[in-house]
Amino acid sequence: MKITVLLTILLTNLAMSQSIFRIEIGDDYKNHSNKELKRRIWRLERAVAQLQDKVFDLQTQGSRSQKTWICTLSAMGENYSAAGETKAIAKAKVLKECSKKGDSFFCKNPKCEQ
Repeated sequence: MKITVLLTILLTNLAMSQSIFRIEIGDDYKNHSNKELKRRIWRLERAVAQLQDKVFDLQTQGSRSQKTWICTLSAMGENYSAAGETKAIAKAKVLKECSKKGDSFFCKNPKCEQ
């Protein structure tokens, strides 16, 4: 088990430090030698490791970019807040909430942050 984990880490680091590997589709492996097949498997493993690393990077970037915006507003002695995926959505929500409670004239300039 430890060897497998170590091998995976080494292959991952090796794959990241080298150029991108393209997988070529073959149709007849009966005429290939064992050495050629082993080389092909090795290249496929490196390509899969690169692909896996890219997927992990994209997943973590996605979770980091999904920050929530929060907007707050004080009007007519009341405090309002709303959250949204974007600043515009959070701002619209807090303005709508404020407008429900009273005159929308006083619902201005919400403060928004991520």
